[in-house]
Amino acid sequence: MGWEDALREISRTAAEHASAALTKLTVKPVTVEVLKAQVMTVQELWQSFERDGLVAGVSLPITGDIKGESLLVFDQDAAMLLCDVMLKRPSGMPRALSELEESVLKEVGNILTGSYLTVLANRLKMRLIEHVPTLSCQAFGTVLYQATERMGEQSTKALILEVHLIVNMVLVKGKLLLLLALEAVDAIVRALEAT
Repeated sequence: MGWEDALREISRTAAEHASAALTKLTVKPVTVEVLKAQVMTVQELWQSFERDGLVAGVSLPITGDIKGESLLVFDQDAAMLLCDVMLKRPSGMPRALSELEESVLKEVGNILTGSYLTVLANRLKMRLIEHVPTLSCQAFGTVLYQATERMGEQSTKALILEVHLIVNMVLVKGKLLLLLALEAVDAIVRALEAT
C-alpha cells in the first residue's frame, strides 16, 4: 500500500470517529467526510488559497514524537452556518461570533483534530498530543502566518484535508491543515509506506 492510500484509509477512519463524537455532542446525526488529502509546502499553500477572505481558524499545537500545529479553517459564512446547525437555531441571521459560537468552533476543532491525530498516532505507533485550541477570526493569510510563526524557524509542510460536515442535512465545508516540520512529514510518509 502506498502512503497516499494509507493516508486515505486513516482519513476515512478518523472521519468515522469524528462523526460518532459529533453526533453524541449534537444528538443529531453528523457525518464527517474527508474528500481529499494532500501534502504541500507552505509556499504552495499560500499560492493555492485565497489569502484575503475572512476565516475562522481553530488552532491546536501538537507535541509528542512530532511537533507542529493543527489548523481547522472555515470561511466566515461556513463558520456561522456550522454554529447555527450545532446550536439548533435558524440560519441566515447576520451575527458576530460570540463566546458561545467560539466555544462551538473550538469543540469541533478539538474533535476533528483529536480524531485524526489518534488514528494517525495508532497507525504510526507514535505519541501525538493536541493542546488547548485557540480561535482566530481574520484573513486566511494572517491566520496561516500566525500558525507558521508559532513553529519558529522550521521549514514547514502541510498535510491538507478537505473536510465536509453534514449536520441535519446541512453541508458545511472546511479544511484541516496539519502544519509540520519537513522532517516530520517525511517521517510520516516513510512510516506510512512501511505499513
